[in-house]
Amino acid sequence: MKFPKVNEDFLIDISQELSVEDFLIDKGFEKSLVGLLNTPDNFISKYNKRPRNYINDENFDRILVDYKPVEGKEEDFKSTRGKIYTIVFNNKIVKIGQTSNTLKNRFSSYACGTRKYRERGTCSVTNYHIMESAYAVLMGGGSVEVYSYTVEPILQEINTFGESQKVYCKTEHHYESKLIELYVRQCGKRPQLSTNG
Repeated sequence: MKFPKVNEDFLIDISQELSVEDFLIDKGFEKSLVGLLNTPDNFISKYNKRPRNYINDENFDRILVDYKPVEGKEEDFKSTRGKIYTIVFNNKIVKIGQTSNTLKNRFSSYACGTRKYRERGTCSVTNYHIMESAYAVLMGGGSVEVYSYTVEPILQEINTFGESQKVYCKTEHHYESKLIELYVRQCGKRPQLSTNG
C-alpha cells in the first residue's frame, strides 16, 4: 500500500518534553487511547450505510490517524464526560487538553484535521497540527497514545430567575490550566502542541 508523503513541517523534536513517568502517572492519569494509521488492519469498518475511507494511495487527503480505546476503556471512551487528556508521542507529552464532553467526541474533532479540509480552510489549525504530527510519528515507526484523567462532576444548586435548580459546573478548564502550569514549572515551557501553532 502507498501512503501519502509525510509533511516535514510537522516533524517535531520531542527530546525536551517530559515523559509519562516523569509527569503523569503520579497524578492519576491512565492510558486511554492509541493513535493508529487509518488502515483496514487497524480499523474494521462498522458502518454499513457509509463505509470508512481508509488510506489507499499517496494522494489520500482524509483521516490519516485515528484513535481507538485501549482494552478495558471502551465504555469510558464513549460515555464518561469531563476529561483532562495528554497526547503522547514516543512516551513524551506533546499536548495537554480538556473536554467537558467525551474523549470520543473530542477525538472525532481532531479527525477533522485532514489535508482536504485544510486545503479548503475549514479545519482548525490545532486539529491539523495534531493530525499531521501524529502521522509523521507513526510513519517513522513511533507510538501515539492518549492518557486521561476523569474530572469528577460538581453539582451546584443555583437560583435562576427565582427558581432553584441543580446544574453541573464545568471545571475541566481549571484542571487543564493547572496541569499546564505544573508542566511549565517542571519543564520550563508548554508541550509543543499545546501552543496552537
